[in-house]
Amino acid sequence: MEINSEKITEKVELLNLIEKGINPLQFIKEESDIDFICNAITIEGKDEDLYFEEMAEILLKAILYYLIYIENEEKTLKRCKNIVEMVIIDNEFETVKSMLEKEERARVLFAAINIASEKNRRAIFEKLNDRLKKIL
Repeated sequence: MEINSEKITEKVELLNLIEKGINPLQFIKEESDIDFICNAITIEGKDEDLYFEEMAEILLKAILYYLIYIENEEKTLKRCKNIVEMVIIDNEFETVKSMLEKEERARVLFAAINIASEKNRRAIFEKLNDRLKKIL
């Protein structure tokens, strides 16, 4: 497997900026920026089963589309974590689902999470929460 050192360097730089308190959501100009941020945060490639890691990336994309394109939403990674914790801590899956359904791209992405079993959905939210805890 070929390692793309440029991508690794970009990922490290993004994570360093987040640790310094810089909000990467302020710099999103196109969909590829969302893809990059989500991949940099969620994909470590260390898990034996990449399903939960990849689904966490999809979940984060859905949340970011919602935050970016819905007015009067706080556009920060901290808000992403708050939304994830609504499911993990408060068991508010239906509330989060109805929030994300307000934005078309978020709704389409979230469909993959919605059809998963309750146990897998929880594991997906927990995986994303673990990744966000590392940087926030």
